[in-house]
Amino acid sequence: MGQQKKEESFDFERINREERPFSDCLLRELRSDHAGEMGAVWIYRGGLIGSYLNPFSRGLRDEILTHLESEEVHLNGFASILTLKEKSLLTPLWLIMGFGLGLISSLLGPAVFNVMVEGVETYVDEHYEGQIQYVLAYNEACQKGLSPPTSLDDLSSTSPTPSPSAHKPHPELLRFLRKCQADEVEHRDDAHHNLLHLKYTPINPVSPKPPLKSTSSGPVQLFLNAWGWLSDFGSRCAVSIAKRI
Repeated sequence: MGQQKKEESFDFERINREERPFSDCLLRELRSDHAGEMGAVWIYRGGLIGSYLNPFSRGLRDEILTHLESEEVHLNGFASILTLKEKSLLTPLWLIMGFGLGLISSLLGPAVFNVMVEGVETYVDEHYEGQIQYVLAYNEACQKGLSPPTSLDDLSSTSPTPSPSAHKPHPELLRFLRKCQADEVEHRDDAHHNLLHLKYTPINPVSPKPPLKSTSSGPVQLFLNAWGWLSDFGSRCAVSIAKRI
């Protein structure tokens, strides 16, 4: 379980006052962030209910509550940054899907819940890293008076912008994205370590936690691998849709 630490504070009013307008690319990314954090909050709420219905999952509660607290901070942050019209039209769907995934995973036991968290957070780490690199490139372009990048796939900015004042750097937003990523990585590593203690093989081979020997094999491990992969794949699909709708 992650150690309790002092929470950072963020000035979301400053983001809306000084760091807008957002590029179309960044707005799509932030929309997907809000949708993803909505799903994450309800994953843990569903998992918490499952931990009361399945006595084998009651050991999950403390960690669920710890992770839920940070996910709610993320969700409230993105909710403060975006207007209602800028959020995904499918927000109720992300809520329902998150709740269902968390509930089912918890009902199936601690190993299934942890492999689900690891699968989701493995992708979320990658997702936030792409956004952080984009904002870094965007901020650098603004400082140099260059046209900022228009997508996460092309971060190069070489031509002077005709209207430098139209593009504003996002220092506070960058700080918030980094905090979100750090929290999600911690959740992933907590789940990774829990799986090792349960003597199952995590789906993510990279972790700073001390390795423990896995004794799991056979159908149960195959199911966990499939569940983790589906959690990762489902997250990718949901984010892709949320960017558009």
